[in-house]
Amino acid sequence: MEVLFNRYGRYLIYLLPFFLLTGPFLPDLSISVLSFFFLYLIFKKKLHKYYNNYFTIFFGFFYIFLIFSSIISVDPLLSLKSVVFYFRFILLALAIWYFIDLDNYFIKKFGYFLMAAFIFALTDGYYQFFYDESIFGYTSKLTRLTLPLNDDLLLGSYISRLFPLIFGLIIFSHLNSKIHLIASFLLLILCDVLVYLSGERTAFAFLIIATLFIVLFIEKYRKIRFFSLIFSLIIIFFISVYNPEIKTRNIDYTLTQLGIENDNQEQKSDITTFNKLYLFSEQHHSLINTAFNIFKNNLFFGSGPNSFRVLCDEKQYSYDEYSCSTHPHNSLMQILAELGLVGLIFFIIGLFYLIYYFLHFKINKKNSTLSESERNFKICLFACILITVFPLLPTQNIFHNWINIIYFLPIGFYLGISHTK
Repeated sequence: MEVLFNRYGRYLIYLLPFFLLTGPFLPDLSISVLSFFFLYLIFKKKLHKYYNNYFTIFFGFFYIFLIFSSIISVDPLLSLKSVVFYFRFILLALAIWYFIDLDNYFIKKFGYFLMAAFIFALTDGYYQFFYDESIFGYTSKLTRLTLPLNDDLLLGSYISRLFPLIFGLIIFSHLNSKIHLIASFLLLILCDVLVYLSGERTAFAFLIIATLFIVLFIEKYRKIRFFSLIFSLIIIFFISVYNPEIKTRNIDYTLTQLGIENDNQEQKSDITTFNKLYLFSEQHHSLINTAFNIFKNNLFFGSGPNSFRVLCDEKQYSYDEYSCSTHPHNSLMQILAELGLVGLIFFIIGLFYLIYYFLHFKINKKNSTLSESERNFKICLFACILITVFPLLPTQNIFHNWINIIYFLPIGFYLGISHTK
């Protein structure tokens, strides 16, 4: 079985970028199969390094806490169903590390698959924009783009969250020829513009945050990313001018949701007025306040994983008529409401770990055994993880399998790069 796993198990990782474009089922099935066989291999071969390390120990304790929190949850069955197999995401990251150790070309090979998936996603995204449906016939009633093989409105999130990873892989693969540089420049622009066209404003914000981080700290390809962003913003400006619907969705609607309104229609004036200011939007504002009300009554351990949907319409927690949803749409508030102060401690420890190792990595780069391309790749991985833990924007449900796969993918490459030398 070890031989079969070593030969074919890696394809479950190679194909993940394509599976993610189909919705949650296939990628979850893929990592479930992968984690089952990898867990068996770890204990059979006594591969101590993959479970005797800070990452596995930290997330092992976090997993135990999730189980405990679920048992004392307001709805134990619902909570346990959400987290009992959470360990498969941890094993996904460890399996990536394992295959990086096993195959010196694993990272480059994954890069080719991710590049192909991005080209497919971009092709379908622009097709949707012009023809109002995906190549495979999926449509959205909203002014947002769906995944190519699913009607989930997540195309912008897919591109923005994996964008630092693919940019890092471009650098890692030493694509230095003039043709490769031009192709990379065009790819970056196509990604920027499509994320804007997708109508996912949070995704576009994450893209900008990741780009600023990369431009500030990367050692190579800084100019190509900076000028591709400038070129993208020029294109986006003209799109906004000549397509009022896109401008309304991404700019006007955002200002209105934040509580910033323009008096043009009512007073024929160019004066912008501030009514009641909201956190992201009136709906998000309500969800966040409801989550905080739940947290106040469940300070230490929270109400239990995925339990926000159960409590949000109860009178003691509800903020107003917009108070209820499947989750609070903000990772930090979901942690507070569902996991309490203990969950917040795990989050803070993880955040300080990220900051500490980033600073250590930058300060001691002269003593690093990593090559220039590997160091730059690692910067891009830090950017991926940064937008995962960034607490100040709306987010998806932290217990949803689709988004967790995207969360843990770059962690696996980070572990592999950090331990290969």
